[in-house]
Amino acid sequence: MSGRHATHAPVRRSRWPRRFFVLIVVLATVAGIGYFGQDYLPGSVRDSVSEIADRFLSDDTGCDGSVAVEITASPDIAPALTDIFESESAVDLQVDGTCIEPTITARASSDVAGSIGPQSTIDLWVPDSSLWLSRVTADQIEFSEPTSIATSPLVGVASQPVADAIGWPDTEFSWSGVLSRDGPPATMIDPKTTSTGFATLLAAGVALGVGTEEADPTTLVGAMTQLSQNVTPTVADAFAAVEAAPEEAPVFTAIEQTVANHNQTSGNQVVALYPSEGTVVFDYPAIGVSRPDTPATVRSAVKEIITTVGTPEAVQIMYEWGFRAPDGTAGPSMGIGDGLDPAPVQALPALPTDVSRQLVSQWTALSLDMRMLAIFDVSGSMIEADGGEQTRAELVRDAATTALGLFPETSSVGVWVFSTLENEETGADWRELVPVGPLTEDVGGVTRLEALGAAAAEIPAIVEENAPSTTRGWTGLYDTINGAFNAMNSAYDPGKVNSIVLLTDGADEPPPGEESDISLDELLTKIQGHDPSRPIPIIAIGMGEEADMEALTQIAEASGGFAAQALDPADIEDVFIQAMIERQCRPMCG
Repeated sequence: MSGRHATHAPVRRSRWPRRFFVLIVVLATVAGIGYFGQDYLPGSVRDSVSEIADRFLSDDTGCDGSVAVEITASPDIAPALTDIFESESAVDLQVDGTCIEPTITARASSDVAGSIGPQSTIDLWVPDSSLWLSRVTADQIEFSEPTSIATSPLVGVASQPVADAIGWPDTEFSWSGVLSRDGPPATMIDPKTTSTGFATLLAAGVALGVGTEEADPTTLVGAMTQLSQNVTPTVADAFAAVEAAPEEAPVFTAIEQTVANHNQTSGNQVVALYPSEGTVVFDYPAIGVSRPDTPATVRSAVKEIITTVGTPEAVQIMYEWGFRAPDGTAGPSMGIGDGLDPAPVQALPALPTDVSRQLVSQWTALSLDMRMLAIFDVSGSMIEADGGEQTRAELVRDAATTALGLFPETSSVGVWVFSTLENEETGADWRELVPVGPLTEDVGGVTRLEALGAAAAEIPAIVEENAPSTTRGWTGLYDTINGAFNAMNSAYDPGKVNSIVLLTDGADEPPPGEESDISLDELLTKIQGHDPSRPIPIIAIGMGEEADMEALTQIAEASGGFAAQALDPADIEDVFIQAMIERQCRPMCG
C-alpha cells in the first residue's frame, strides 16, 4: 500500500508523461533526418515525419476537442481516482473522439450533501456512502444510479497497546458491548459533521433495534447520552490521540482504509476491530449529477468515466490505497500483520430514512446541555393505583429515578412538587424540593444528583400526606405552571436548553369555593407573548384518562413544547423517557 494521503486541492490528470517520451523520440528522428535525410530519404517520408512532429509540438492528441468534467470526491478516495486517471489505461480517455479532461476536487461528503444544487458545477460525485443521497434536498438535480467503485467497512480502531490489553485478535468486539460500557473507554466521532460518526450512530441504532417493537427507549437514551458526552470532532483528531498517548487512547470508529493508511506512515500502530453483529459498509458510489443545462457531451463523458473507474486496473489501484473491491473482496496485501482482517464482513441492514433522521434529531437533543425543571403532581388523586400494583405516585417515583440515571453530568436539573397550598408559608401551590443547578454541585452535603434521587423517593409519602387534606389535596395546575415559567425565565441560561417537564393526572382544580390566581386564557396569553429568543418549552405529560389533555396541549404548544398522555400506568416511564429525548428537539429540530 502506498500510504499516501488525500489532498483538498483540485487535481488535474495529464497525458504528458507518455507524450513527452514519444515527443523526444520524434524530435530525435527529425534531427537525424535533418542531418542525414537530405541525401538518403525520399521527400514524402521527410514530409510525414515533419507532420508528426508538428502534431506533438502543437499539442494535437488526435482528439476532436475536449470536454471538462468536474469531479468532487470524498477526500479519502480522491487521490486513488487521480492515480487511476494518470494510469496508462486511462490516459487517453475519450468519448466520441473528444478528449475527457477530468478535474478532481476533494471535499467532505457532508459538505457536498448540504450544498449541492442547481448552481453547483459538479458533474460526477463520489461520496463515501450512498447514505448521503438521502440528505440532499436540491431541486432541478438529476442523479444517475449509484455505481460502487470501492468499499471499506466501518470498524472499531484501537491502538496496539489497547488492543493487546483486550486480547486482540481473539476477543470479540461488538456494538452492544460498546453501548453497554463493557470494554475499554470509547469516543464517538461527531455524527452531525462526519460520515464516520453518522454511520456509527446508524450502526448503534440497528444494534439497539431502533425502528422495531423490540427497541427499548431507556436503553437508547442511556447509550446516546453516554456517547454524546465523549465526542471527538474528526477521525484525524482520534488518530492524533493515538499518536500522543497510545497507551491511553480511547477506542473510536473509522473506515478500514484509514487504518491501512495510518499503519503505513506511523510508528504507533492501530488495529481494526470488526463488530460481531456486522457493520456499515461504505460503498463509494460514482453518481452522475445533471442539471437541465448539462450538455449531452458531459453526460456521455461522465458515463465513460464511471466505466473507467470500475475496470480491473482501477480496482488494483484501489487495493493499493487500502480499499476493497465493490464486492467486498480485500486486496492481496491486506492481512492481520497490518492490523486488518481480509475476511468478508457482514453488512448491517439499512435503517429507513425517516428512522435515521429521527436518530440524528435525538442525538442533537441529547448532546446539548440542558437546564430543566421537573414538576410532579402530588395531589390526593395520585394515591390511586388504577388496578395495578403501584400507585400513580410510585410509578412517577420510579420513572424519575430511572431518568436521573440518564442525565448527562453537565445537566442542570431541579424538582418541584405541586397540589394546592403546597407551601403554607408562601401560600403557593408548589414547593421546591431541589433548586435547579448542576448535577455535580454540592447541595446540603451531597451532590445535586443524590438530592434529586432522595426527592424522587419522597413523592409517595407526600401524596399520602396530601390525600386526606382539605387544603392540599387539590390541583393548582395553572398557578404552578405560571410560577415555574417565571422562575425559569428569571434565571434563564442562554448557553443551555431551558425546559419544564410536568407530570399530572388531573386538571386545574382549586379547593371548593376558591379560584386559581391565573386562568387558562391568561396563562396562554403570557406564554405566547414571551420573548421568542429565550424559549422555554413545556413538556406536559398527562397520566390516565382524567388528565386535562386539551388544556395541557394548549399550554405546551404555546411554549413550543408538546403534550403526551400515558393512558396505561405502565407507560408512564416510557412517556417520561421520551419527553427527555424530545425536551429540546420539538422547538429546535422542527
